[in-house]
Amino acid sequence: MKYMGRWMVLAIASTILAAASCNKEKPTPPIPGEPKLWEKFIGSYKVYDTTGIYLYEMEISRSEFDYPTGGKGNLIHIQNFDNNFNLSFAYDNQIPNDFLPIGFHDPISGINDGKTWQIYGQGGENKNRLINDTLYLAFEKTNIQYYLQELTPYYHCYCEQIAVKQH
Repeated sequence: MKYMGRWMVLAIASTILAAASCNKEKPTPPIPGEPKLWEKFIGSYKVYDTTGIYLYEMEISRSEFDYPTGGKGNLIHIQNFDNNFNLSFAYDNQIPNDFLPIGFHDPISGINDGKTWQIYGQGGENKNRLINDTLYLAFEKTNIQYYLQELTPYYHCYCEQIAVKQH
């Protein structure tokens, strides 16, 4: 009997230690899915020059299109780009996910000035890249092919602007 009490104390102590060392697994919250590559760009932006002076607002949206050979593609739309243009271009999922491929647009008519322009996006480090909520825009704009026929002064700009996404 004397040993039975010790065994009983030992069994109870072991049970308590075993119960204390067991952790119930907490359910892991589901990890939100990685956003589609183009989703990061969608939204409203306030655009500034490189010294921080406010210039204009622009909107980036997306739509789908059908490839002639089958399948679907993504079109990115920028409304009020450079405070004068509406741009649309295909967004290929092979593009690095922080790069906005503005591309080459010629001819393109200005919304506000009615003039004809060429616009082409630039690449390179931090050019047309979205870093956090800031889109570093870099593009060239010129009217070299159109200024004589439109009787306007020649214009060429290597433009850099900073667009900040609004929430």
